[in-house]
Amino acid sequence: MTSVIGAALVATGAALVATGAVCIALGSIWYFVSRHRARRADARGIEIYQPSALAPADNEVFTLSAHEHARPHLTHVTTNATATAPATATATATATATATAQPSHPSGGAVSHGSGDHGPGGSQVPVLVTGTSAPSGVAVVRALVSAGYEVVALDHDQFAAGLRFAQLGAVIPSSSAPDFGVTLAKIAERTGAGALVPGNGTDLEALLGAADVLGEAGVATWLPNEELIATCSDRRSLCATLMGFTHPRSRELRSRDPRSRDPRSSELRFTEEPMCRHFEADLLAVDHGSLVAAVPRLRLATWGEQTMAAETFESDDISSLLTDICRYLQLEGPATVAGLLGEHDGAVITDVSLGFSPCAALNAAAGADMVVAYTKKLQGEGLPRSPMPYRSGVRMVRHLDEVFEN
Repeated sequence: MTSVIGAALVATGAALVATGAVCIALGSIWYFVSRHRARRADARGIEIYQPSALAPADNEVFTLSAHEHARPHLTHVTTNATATAPATATATATATATATAQPSHPSGGAVSHGSGDHGPGGSQVPVLVTGTSAPSGVAVVRALVSAGYEVVALDHDQFAAGLRFAQLGAVIPSSSAPDFGVTLAKIAERTGAGALVPGNGTDLEALLGAADVLGEAGVATWLPNEELIATCSDRRSLCATLMGFTHPRSRELRSRDPRSRDPRSSELRFTEEPMCRHFEADLLAVDHGSLVAAVPRLRLATWGEQTMAAETFESDDISSLLTDICRYLQLEGPATVAGLLGEHDGAVITDVSLGFSPCAALNAAAGADMVVAYTKKLQGEGLPRSPMPYRSGVRMVRHLDEVFEN
């Protein structure tokens, strides 16, 4: 009797195991089938261009048209396909600066000159702007469009917000692609662009490598040297470089953990007064460290790493500090310095990043439009010999914005 019961239990267990195996197999089949159907649905709904299948000469150029009371919409100019990496939707923060006065437009490494010699009010030679999916790229595009320039916005992401704010736009390969420079030159030839303004500092190394190709196409560039790009791109290298910087109003600098592989662990820390305020300053330098413009601002509110509210301020000590750090690093072109202010105006520089910042609109509202000055320099006009004046107390509040199509 016992053996019969045991055999029945064994048979029941085996049946349960078999049933479980069948259920797992059916579930796996259902999962893969549903994933395949979802991918096919996505492929039908969104057109994603594959760079490996298309030649760089087939870049698609768009034009943007806007009605008086409507958002700009994307329309098609040429029917060629676009060589681009798979797109990722990008949410971009755009800035609104609260200021009563209108921003002024001042005149404005070595500059590689192309054929573009005209600015607002003259014959319009388009200006290329790269990295327009980044908030800084959007700020550059909007600054140039507001100043009357014809802008060709470029990005590897077909959903880049900056493509929607410019008169012309093209989806291009990423800056790491081998045909990046050739593609820029071909777009410049097609659109007649005579200058290039980097909208995102992460593209500077690739743009420096493409400077000769762009110069042959008649495109003027103004880029920092390779050593400066390498220093400011690596937190550990920047930390080591700033260790040798001294200034009467600066404090002791130290690295949190020099052995850590995490680049954020090399962030410079405020080591004396614990009560401090975060500040940033946008700079424009020429001739390897000669300061053309410096607009410091207090960070009043942040969202992650993005500054959502800021206010310009004046301080002779900070101005002197920025002038010295600019000469010490031999900065060239636009850059952003971040740091901490103590209770007695002692300061620590925590970061130096190359390129324009998302707060370009705040600088313009305060009277120092660095984007326009940079572009005029590309077109052969001179920069101010003394730092550009700006107004203190101009406050910016950033908000998310949307662009609607179709």
